[in-house]
Amino acid sequence: MNGVYPVRLFIRNKARDKLVEALGGNPSEVSLDGSLLWDVTNTLLQPTTSPNLYRPYPSRDLAAQVEEQTASEIASAYIRIKRQAANPLVQRLNQLL
Repeated sequence: MNGVYPVRLFIRNKARDKLVEALGGNPSEVSLDGSLLWDVTNTLLQPTTSPNLYRPYPSRDLAAQVEEQTASEIASAYIRIKRQAANPLVQRLNQLL
């Protein structure tokens, strides 16, 4: 069966665009933690975490839907992690470690 696979590079770029939009909308003013984004992206693009990325779809539109959903998951995870890290209780606990 010939099919279309989601493109992980598209997903990374879409996730970055979603983060820029969510955090201010102006790419020149938004500072992303590149290391965190890389870690979140690599984790969520693993076959065990996102098996839907590793199977073919009958059309480019269906593959694009998977790309969009995965990019949204990456952006949401990044924002959630950054918010938790900014929590004063989390910061105090980290200092204790």
